[in-house]
Amino acid sequence: MVQSDRYRRQEGASGQEGFGQGAPLSVRALLWGLAARAWTRLRGEAPVSAPAPLASGKRERASIAIVDGGRILLMHRLKPGKDYYVLPGGGIKRRETAAIACVRETREETGLNVRLGGSLCVLDAKDRVEHVFLAASHAGELRLGGPELAKMGPDNHYALEWLDREQLQRIKLKPKGLLPHCLALLEPAAGR
Repeated sequence: MVQSDRYRRQEGASGQEGFGQGAPLSVRALLWGLAARAWTRLRGEAPVSAPAPLASGKRERASIAIVDGGRILLMHRLKPGKDYYVLPGGGIKRRETAAIACVRETREETGLNVRLGGSLCVLDAKDRVEHVFLAASHAGELRLGGPELAKMGPDNHYALEWLDREQLQRIKLKPKGLLPHCLALLEPAAGR
């Protein structure tokens, strides 16, 4: 969706950076999503960012690639017999776009406010479809939150970790097919 100059990111009077002033990013993202949906319905178009219902019964997940200083943010999951990493994100709720779910889940899990830079890829696995976005910017204090924090225990551990290209090549990253996309983001030529 193209934004006019009057709605671009600006710094509020309080010094708090944000999209407009006042409301948290997740609320603003929700409002933009609702406005976009209303606009496309008025024009008789199908919403571009709204995921189509899946007849296959697959679950849909939205996740985000946040790159900073040549490192990517990942969620490390340690469970009995399982040790793997995923991008921050989570399930897409009914009547929620993948983009809105991505912003909401990122805030819940990491404490970070993100501005989406676009779609990185869509991965179709056997039991789910993953919509992966690229963060154009992020702000806030990194901290574990949401269901991951609530589920923490001796047999269930979650941690947010920044990994560089070399570290990324040594871990198990889910879902399959995501690794090449993440490695490409960390290439020296990418200028990140």
